[in-house]
Amino acid sequence: ALESESAPLKSDPENDTDPDLEFTYCVYKRVLPPVFVRKAADADAADIHRLLKVIAGVHRELRPDLFANVESKYSVPELHKMIADNGEKRIFVAESEGKVCGYIICWQEQDHVKTLYVDDLCVDPSYRRRGVAKKLMDAASKYGRETGCVFMLLNAWDGNKNAEEFYRSYGMTERSKYLEKKL
Repeated sequence: ALESESAPLKSDPENDTDPDLEFTYCVYKRVLPPVFVRKAADADAADIHRLLKVIAGVHRELRPDLFANVESKYSVPELHKMIADNGEKRIFVAESEGKVCGYIICWQEQDHVKTLYVDDLCVDPSYRRRGVAKKLMDAASKYGRETGCVFMLLNAWDGNKNAEEFYRSYGMTERSKYLEKKL
């Protein structure tokens, strides 16, 4: 979209080869389609599953020893059940131009205090850096607050620098560390 336009200007007759040239300077702003976040519907299961495969690929790259044979964390029927149950697990999707471009799966846990646990967050690679992940986290946070949760908790795999950077920018801090030793 055109953001601003200068008044018409003329070329410098002493320095330009075309002394009769007239021009304007225009500044355009890239306008991206809006992104909406909503509770997942049954029709979203296949799109969520497609994105689950994206995140499984990231996990395979980070930890092939754990995720070499994992195509997706949940099957399409499991997603249908989660969405239909409207119970323990809550799924929100981000949609733009009629297409699901991200999802977040969360549920409540009774840790020492009521906590919202984020199980999965994924944004379609072609929609990254557009604020989609923040909108999904905001929707989960709102749900957590409305249901009495005091904290939001999640696990980010070591080496997933993009995820760590995003979560820190969202205001999350390290609570504990999982340590492992291969046996």
